[in-house]
Amino acid sequence: MRRPTAPQPKPAVMTYITCASYLGLPSANALRQMASRGTGPPSIAYGKRDVHFRVVDVDRWLAAKSAAVAKRAAIAEAKEPPSKRRRGRPTKAEEIARRD
Repeated sequence: MRRPTAPQPKPAVMTYITCASYLGLPSANALRQMASRGTGPPSIAYGKRDVHFRVVDVDRWLAAKSAAVAKRAAIAEAKEPPSKRRRGRPTKAEEIARRD
């Protein structure tokens, strides 16, 4: 008989693979590229190659990203659409109409 086990607590840190799946990224390589560019969540290095992500930091990073997206959407919604401008010189008819 198996002994009933207690539910496992949520881990405090995640590896590249678990963090990528947590974020819904296609692979750990996508997260590595984000981290190298400085656009990914903050990480903790345990030596040269052992890198982990704290769950709290990843959640905060996601919240900041979603707030920034909402802010950009609100700004874009408040702006008037740009008026269409013709390319090149105006035609003679347009110049005459503008003078009148």
